[in-house]
Amino acid sequence: MPLLAWYWASAHAAGQPVLSPHVMPWRGGQKLVFPLWLFGVPALAAGLAFDALPLVRAAACSLLVATVVGSAQTVLILRHAFSQEIFK
Repeated sequence: MPLLAWYWASAHAAGQPVLSPHVMPWRGGQKLVFPLWLFGVPALAAGLAFDALPLVRAAACSLLVATVVGSAQTVLILRHAFSQEIFK
């Protein structure tokens, strides 16, 4: 996603400096999303396999938080792509 945003911003920058794709993502969000998915997917599978409702609930909450934070991450990255066009 950062590379796409960088390409799009570079194509429409008209000579203005563009933020590097390496600094676009929110690193704290990435560090939070990865362990949430790492816990959530196997826990959901185990909870469904062993009919353990508390484990399914914990996994679903983990995946929900990971999805919301990942979506916010995507919005922050895409903001860099379209900021040049919006403010012209």
